[in-house]
Amino acid sequence: YNATNLRLEQGQTYKWCTCGLSKLWCTGDCEGTDFKPLEWTVPHQQRLYQICQCKYTSKPPYCDGTHASLPLVVKRRQESCQEKHLGKLCSKCGF
Repeated sequence: YNATNLRLEQGQTYKWCTCGLSKLWCTGDCEGTDFKPLEWTVPHQQRLYQICQCKYTSKPPYCDGTHASLPLVVKRRQESCQEKHLGKLCSKCGF
C-alpha cells in the first residue's frame, strides 16, 4: 500500500475512499457501513500529489508514510476491538 503519485487539476473535487473497498476514489462500496468518503478539492496546482492507499494516514487524503508500519498497527487494533465483525468493514479496527 504505497502512495499513488498523481497529477491533479487545481479545483477538481474527488471523493477519496476511506474504507479501502475502493482503491483511491470512492465507488460507493462502503454503503451500509459507518465509512463515508472524504470530499476533497485539489487546493493548488503542483507537479504530483501523493495520495494514500492504505487508508490509515493521519492527513487524508495525503500519504504520511503510515503504511510502513501498518501490519503492526492493524494487528493491534484488531486484537483490541470489542465489536462483532458482521457484514462489511468495522469502522473501529478496519477488519
